Amino acid sequence: MLQELYKEITLEDMPGDMRLVAESLGIETAINLMREFAGVTFSVPRLGFKKFMSRYIISNYTGSNARQLALKFGVTERTIYEILKNEKGKLYPPKADPLMAENGG
Repeated sequence: MLQELYKEITLEDMPGDMRLVAESLGIETAINLMREFAGVTFSVPRLGFKKFMSRYIISNYTGSNARQLALKFGVTERTIYEILKNEKGKLYPPKADPLMAENGG
């Protein structure tokens, strides 16, 4: 019965940000979000696909295509190089200085 009533909801019935959701993704999606996540507050990150972007850049970087990758993701070349630099540090941690190890440091 409640399902039948949901069919009568319009954009004008949507509160605040849920109206934006309804306009972008459809009223049915907005209703489902409201039903499933009633009372939950969450935000949508600007770079919600940052992990994917990093993984893609690392997998597809050829050594000379930073500009193309930057254009593809709408970021600067500097961002591409920062991602590569950060990932290189994870893959290849700096080697310990043998002199420091001898001196207990």
